[in-house]
Amino acid sequence: MKKSYFIKIPLKNNPYEVIVGKNIINKYKKKIFATIKNAKKIFIITDTTIKRLHLKKIIQIIPKNFIVKTVVINPGEKMKDIKTINKILNILLKNKISRNDSIFALGGGVIGDVSGFLASITLRGINLIHFPTTLLAQVDSSIGGKTGIAHMVKI
Repeated sequence: MKKSYFIKIPLKNNPYEVIVGKNIINKYKKKIFATIKNAKKIFIITDTTIKRLHLKKIIQIIPKNFIVKTVVINPGEKMKDIKTINKILNILLKNKISRNDSIFALGGGVIGDVSGFLASITLRGINLIHFPTTLLAQVDSSIGGKTGIAHMVKI
């Protein structure tokens, strides 16, 4: 894929754009960070595998005026539970997350679901930017942003 594609999602209250292509982070970093220009902190949510493979690259492109906090969870579907949400939410609150700050979801479907759910319940919805690392995560986070966690009840 040599070309980048921009898909405009014309929502009434919060329109946004999906960018599809190769090397998007480097090509469009000004555009990405312009969407969160009022943020002071960026909270990157990722897992141990993606941290090892991609976290350094993401941190390098973040402008120095942002305070970056990273929250790392174990990979896997079992992390989509209320215990994980509470753990991360406590970290966000202890680090004084504000309405203008931003969550970066760096990873696959589990990270996208957990991050999306967190963004929706943190201060009634804060900025969320997905950096999907799998094809399924690209689909899940592109239009509509599927989010959710599981709650298992033992009987």
